[in-house]
Amino acid sequence: MEHLPGLILAFTGLAIFAAIAWYILGKIRRSGRDVKTASSEELLAQFTQMYDDGELSKEEFRLIKLYLVSNISAAADLSKEEKTPEEDAREAHLQELLRSERR
Repeated sequence: MEHLPGLILAFTGLAIFAAIAWYILGKIRRSGRDVKTASSEELLAQFTQMYDDGELSKEEFRLIKLYLVSNISAAADLSKEEKTPEEDAREAHLQELLRSERR
């Protein structure tokens, strides 16, 4: 019985520590969701503009394009059943960009 106040104090401290840790982890997770990463399509459009402006050499642009197109193709293969009309239009636009670049 004489250890009861010490145990209650220890469990209370542990509960407060757990609540603070839960709060901090929640903040970290929410902040991670706020960061927007550019998709491969957006990056391809940006690098195409840089190439058109003369900021990238033909070889640099070709390597970047090959990498990004492989990412786009891999993502398309994974989600063929789940495509929306907007995604189909975006893919058609990318294919047109690639065809015009090959000329």
